[in-house]
Amino acid sequence: TRLDEHRASRDIEERDVARLYSIGVSFADVDSWSFNVLALETKQVAAVTGWLLLNGASRTLAVEPEVVSAFLEAVSQEYGEANPYHHWRHACDVHHVVFRECMLCEARDFCGSVDVFALLVAAICHDVGHPGLNNQFLVQTSHELALRYNDVSPLESMHCSRTFAILSSQPNANIFRTLSREQFREARQVCIETILNTDNAKHWEMVKELQLLYHANSDIFENRQAKSRGPAELDLLRQVGNRRLALISLLHAADISNACRPWSVSQAWADLVLREFFMQGDRER
Repeated sequence: TRLDEHRASRDIEERDVARLYSIGVSFADVDSWSFNVLALETKQVAAVTGWLLLNGASRTLAVEPEVVSAFLEAVSQEYGEANPYHHWRHACDVHHVVFRECMLCEARDFCGSVDVFALLVAAICHDVGHPGLNNQFLVQTSHELALRYNDVSPLESMHCSRTFAILSSQPNANIFRTLSREQFREARQVCIETILNTDNAKHWEMVKELQLLYHANSDIFENRQAKSRGPAELDLLRQVGNRRLALISLLHAADISNACRPWSVSQAWADLVLREFFMQGDRER
């Protein structure tokens, strides 16, 4: 079945599925766009996020469960619970979407294990420290973050900086500590590039790049004979620039995916983001 194929493609074993059930969530739940982080209990949120991170990462990276727990605890403390939308559950929701995107498009086939692992970490950290205000507001009010980052993606620049400050200041929470020096450089680059490209100001530029990639290679994309990618498509996606485009697109798409979800999930998140916008509006008076 499709479910079994997904589990096999991600090396998800029966014991891993059993651990998920012990949290009170089934694999069928996480293998669905209907998965609703807002409906989970507080303890379940971190537990499911940890499960997704461990099972999304290649086993060859030897990611340690206790480090994952410490990492999630450290990062969750840096999210502002006063924010109606940009809070810890939003980070976990985006992480889930990225996990499922990677599973469905078999991202490891063209991105590599370190890239996918770094992308999952970036999803968790992409809004860490968010003040509940957008970049335009920060720039227009000469906010400290806008001054520090010269008005260029101040929020996203801060999220990147805060992420690696956590990892360097808390060794027990350093999710990348088992990586080699070269692997760490690669992971850091992926985190920085993907988080910086969650700035919505870069949306249309990204869309244009994707359109150009497709139209320039439509013969490869449209003539696929089977569900799996052929050598030509894999070679194309493995090119450095195209791999980068795939990674930044996966995180950006996940970050704005609420509108594409089933109505019950989409409406709940829409209410929260509107509430946060109105809170900013009150400060603009």
